[in-house]
Amino acid sequence: MFYRNVPSDAIQGPAGADMMTDAGVAEGALAVFGMTNDYGAGLADAVVDAWGSDKLCDVGRYDYAETDTDFSAVADQMAASTTCTAVYLSSYIADAALIIEALNEAGWEGHIFGGDGPAGEGMYDEMEDDSLLNGMTVTQPRAGSSFGDFSERYDANAPSGGIKAYDLTTYDGVMMVGMAAVNHNGVSADAGIAATGNGYEGASGVINFLDNGDIGGNGYDICSYDGVDQYTCSKYWTAEGGVATA
Repeated sequence: MFYRNVPSDAIQGPAGADMMTDAGVAEGALAVFGMTNDYGAGLADAVVDAWGSDKLCDVGRYDYAETDTDFSAVADQMAASTTCTAVYLSSYIADAALIIEALNEAGWEGHIFGGDGPAGEGMYDEMEDDSLLNGMTVTQPRAGSSFGDFSERYDANAPSGGIKAYDLTTYDGVMMVGMAAVNHNGVSADAGIAATGNGYEGASGVINFLDNGDIGGNGYDICSYDGVDQYTCSKYWTAEGGVATA
């Protein structure tokens, strides 16, 4: 009885690996930094599995607690490395900003990548120097074709700090539970929700639950910062087609 209409974080592993390959990151050049909470560790595992643990640079994988604020030691390791020219951050916005600033202070000048944790214009609010984001590339959930008028109403009344992709899926989740109760009265809640999530035309797109309650998802946008308050998504990734130009 567990269903979700946001794809598993594990799907972002191959998306991240393909993003970095498309950007020209070579085997043996990547380090992966990840928080040790469920989100950070799970996404870092997925990225390392997709990239190959034997294809990391000499710093390899660095795990840190969500409460850590000092990244100077690992930044110095990156700066001293002769192989680490790229890093993937399995992080949130606040710790990503601290890591980026530490890497800059250590003199490391490689390519920074990330998942949906540090994705979005909110990164600029955390940075003391926005130019340090120049060239950073991230993946974020790609919106599907929206049905109904919730997406339009959202755009007209967007809440401050809202993340549209998740607000749409939250709306769908609430609506689906209600529709399951109304339309499938007399069956178990499990069966009712499963039946509702079969071709459901939601605000976040068409939802089809897999046998385990997951969905395949719409893929990920590949977005980059130019360091002057610009955040542009010019490519995207899908499980079926890999990286493509938007």
